[in-house]
Amino acid sequence: MSRKFSFVSDRKISYLETSLERLEAKRTEIARKLEELNTAFAAGVLDQEHYLLHRNAILEGKTTEQWDAEWVERKTQFEDTLHALRHNKAKADFRESAKKAFGVAAIFMMVLAALAGIQIPTSITGFAGDSSQVTAEANITAYFAVARSDNLLDGIEFGTATAGTDNNNATDNYNNDSSGSSMYLAVSNDSNVPIDFCVNADDDLNSTDNSLGLDNMTWVSAISTSSTTPAIGSATGLTTSFVNADTNVAGGDNEYFRFWLSIPLSQPAGTYNNVVNFRYVQTGTGC
Repeated sequence: MSRKFSFVSDRKISYLETSLERLEAKRTEIARKLEELNTAFAAGVLDQEHYLLHRNAILEGKTTEQWDAEWVERKTQFEDTLHALRHNKAKADFRESAKKAFGVAAIFMMVLAALAGIQIPTSITGFAGDSSQVTAEANITAYFAVARSDNLLDGIEFGTATAGTDNNNATDNYNNDSSGSSMYLAVSNDSNVPIDFCVNADDDLNSTDNSLGLDNMTWVSAISTSSTTPAIGSATGLTTSFVNADTNVAGGDNEYFRFWLSIPLSQPAGTYNNVVNFRYVQTGTGC
């Protein structure tokens, strides 16, 4: 096993081990937040509406069964990939050790032969007329990892908007160093398959007594960003069904998002919110 291959394998194993630890930590943190929320609700600190609102935000719009199933699936993927990498590394280490042991043994035999005055043949040919063939096969496990930018982790904020206005910018639409979006999903350089990004929302934007139709919240995405990209001219309304944001995104690329909100003139005042979900899957598997 070359040093470069060994280094890359060790780095991938370390990255996966860290990711698995973070996944476990996130599950623990979610459980802690839910326990605190349940305690507050039982004590009467929260009414049922705010309890459900906070619970929905903690679980990212999923039921506990859905969240747990996705966690188990992600954990299994990490563990399977780790097992495959460790197994392949162990096999490569064994082959390297055997190669070194054979080299030491050959040198030792040549030294003994020289001392005894025996000429060593330069090669062993066996039966010159015989040959054989075998087939080598390997199954490489698909691996990808995606991280959300800090501003996307903080949520999609529109601040204070005025009724009767269209296409109000999300706060982070144009605020990176090049006036591009600072809301993005980053694909790990170690990913070995292209992936598709998908997006949806759980519901209309709702306040305590009113709702704002989901078609008033529009979005667009691209794998690069500038003051004009992603462009509002390509924006479309959010839906409760997952739709493709982009396809065949390679390792090392980012998917940048922008969001806009239009407010009808008669829309009642209030604080409105919903949950936007992002999904990333191996290209070809569907949202």
